[in-house]
Amino acid sequence: MSEDEAAIRRLIADYCYYTDASDPDRLCTLFTEDFAFTGVFGDRFGHAGMRALHAEGGDFIRQGRHLTLNSVIDIDGNAATGRSYIVVTTQAEQGVSIMFAGAYADRYVKVGGTWLFSARHIHAHPMETLG
Repeated sequence: MSEDEAAIRRLIADYCYYTDASDPDRLCTLFTEDFAFTGVFGDRFGHAGMRALHAEGGDFIRQGRHLTLNSVIDIDGNAATGRSYIVVTTQAEQGVSIMFAGAYADRYVKVGGTWLFSARHIHAHPMETLG
């Protein structure tokens, strides 16, 4: 695995941890200023958009644990694309349950030596993203 791929995988993991910690300030450090977050939860743009998404998500975001799986990353210089499955779990009376399952289609850019998300699209049905 290249250094760049490892850095992007860390970026993806940090997204999950910062989301689960309900820390939109740290989460915004993972995105370019003009990024786009689009898909099943609506379209949000820039850091203000990400903060709004987390404020609106409330308990749904705070109760979940985000798991990103089977990431495939293609790097071309200082730009990259990726696709991953996403599963969000929560603790229920009967044990752990799945709150959401879907897939991400991502674009990344390397800025000042650091990989950031420039776009993240989320699908509700993983099979729609194959190909």
